[in-house]
Amino acid sequence: MKTFALALLLLASQEGVPVEIETADSSKVRGTLETPSIKFKSDVGEVEIEAKKIRTLTFGDSDTLTTESTSLKGRLVTAELKVKTDFGTLTLSREKIKKITFNPGPVVAPPTKPPPRKDDPLPDNAVPPAAIVKLGACLPDLFLSPDKKWLYLLNVSDGKVQRVDMAKRALDAASANTMNGTEAACMTPDGAAIYTCASPDGHAWSNKKPNGKIQWFETATMKLKSTFAIEIDPVDIETDGKGHAFVSSGSQGQKAVCVVDISKQSIVARWGNDSCAPYLRMKPDGKRLYYGNQRVSPADFFAIVIPDDVDTDKVTSYDSPYHGEYSLGGPFQISPDGAYIVAATGAVLRLAKNRPDDMKYAGKLEPHNAAVFRGDSVWLVTQAGMLKCYSFPECELRESFVLGVDVYRMVVDADNGILVCAIDSQKKADGQQVVNGVGDLYFYDLKNLKK
Repeated sequence: MKTFALALLLLASQEGVPVEIETADSSKVRGTLETPSIKFKSDVGEVEIEAKKIRTLTFGDSDTLTTESTSLKGRLVTAELKVKTDFGTLTLSREKIKKITFNPGPVVAPPTKPPPRKDDPLPDNAVPPAAIVKLGACLPDLFLSPDKKWLYLLNVSDGKVQRVDMAKRALDAASANTMNGTEAACMTPDGAAIYTCASPDGHAWSNKKPNGKIQWFETATMKLKSTFAIEIDPVDIETDGKGHAFVSSGSQGQKAVCVVDISKQSIVARWGNDSCAPYLRMKPDGKRLYYGNQRVSPADFFAIVIPDDVDTDKVTSYDSPYHGEYSLGGPFQISPDGAYIVAATGAVLRLAKNRPDDMKYAGKLEPHNAAVFRGDSVWLVTQAGMLKCYSFPECELRESFVLGVDVYRMVVDADNGILVCAIDSQKKADGQQVVNGVGDLYFYDLKNLKK
């Protein structure tokens, strides 16, 4: 019999091995594999391999086990795998698993509390901001009022909804407190209300008792109007401006999107597949809701056609026609005319009314942390701290400027050419994408930028 160099019969490991489990429904969970060794039957016979020696285990009609030195095809013999997670120990069989990755890389959670401030000077060639509003906070959502007088912001570090006077470029004294676990916010198209969503108990891979909260704030008075509970652990929120909020699940095993009637203070419909949808965007005409999902493989974008009566579970839902050809999913923006999706990966997709033509690949921009639209151009900030202006939808580079700071969120007053950026003051690895950060607000005058 052929001898393999990977020591097929090994003593069981006494320590658990970090793993990432991708289940049959494409959800993912991380934990520690408590099963010390794996029995696997291949064409050379049955072998037992220490879990810590394995790189991946993929399941299908024929299972595949890979180590640093070899790859075996056959079938898993071990009947059950025990994985210890933050929410208990899971016992999984091969029928429930798509893939196991052993010793996966770290997951960096978005910060919610300000770390020590980084006061590094800007590079000599960097464009200085026209103004700075000192906050030292994580600001996941920014909204301009329709009259451009106010910039509203969700401050999850201090637990507040706040606003900045755009003329004075100063923080207003008025604010309203949000509850613990608040993660996201949305503003109604008329600017009259802000809805926030909170998950006080956090998220889990399979959340049997989800606990969510919705808060309704009146922007004119900066007062809280109502708080109520919903049976979902929301991670993002959008609104149609007609008294409904659309919230996405932060856990698996629930419908991707729930429709919340604000006046009834309850969920009236559940849409999409059984998966979390951390990034929601409504088309400006309110006729489609899009979400980006990075927990499916490959990552993808999905669309839900909004029915005339939203109080129904029967909706048309579908994903993009691309499955691995382009880098999709994750954070994205929809152009003001509702014609395009611009993904943080750089992919540009054309939107359409009919399903066969919806989310068609239309071009490529540079991967970026944040993007805004102004006229016939799109402005984006790259992971290297460059502010770049592209013609749109042609996607041809027009200008580029050195900012010298890490930007994770932006809004633009297109009429007056004022760009407001949420800055991340934390140290990060070069080229690392910043989803949420901690820092201040920088104001730039797009009409007077200096290279």
